[in-house]
Amino acid sequence: MVSLSDYDETIYEEGEGSNRMLESLDTFEKTINGEWFSKTPILLVYNKRDLLTKKIEKEDKLKDVFPKYKGGQDSNAAVEFITSTFDEKIQGNKDRIEKVITNIILPDQVEECLNFVQSKAPNLTLRKISDLDPSELNNKK
Repeated sequence: MVSLSDYDETIYEEGEGSNRMLESLDTFEKTINGEWFSKTPILLVYNKRDLLTKKIEKEDKLKDVFPKYKGGQDSNAAVEFITSTFDEKIQGNKDRIEKVITNIILPDQVEECLNFVQSKAPNLTLRKISDLDPSELNNKK
């Protein structure tokens, strides 16, 4: 899960502060391309679109963290920029990543997100099995 509104927030670990969005990007890149998840189907949820819209329409601070961002105070441009920035981190088959953009704190959005996950889960599972080498299936217990 990626918080779309974290681009101007700081995370403190071991006494040092760093940008939450940059930390999320780094963690995502290491995880998605790591040995354990490089062929695994992933559901990537971009959350807090409503908060991103409020922040970006008030003041464009996204460009302070990402100088390549040129969308100004347009929240749709900001969402597109952030999601494409995460997409750029994916090595290999990008089709294995299903994405949803939501405000998961709202009750109707929670249900919508869960329905999306349920609708995609069988496809993700089948796609994963089809990526396996037949010899791997024989070694699974």
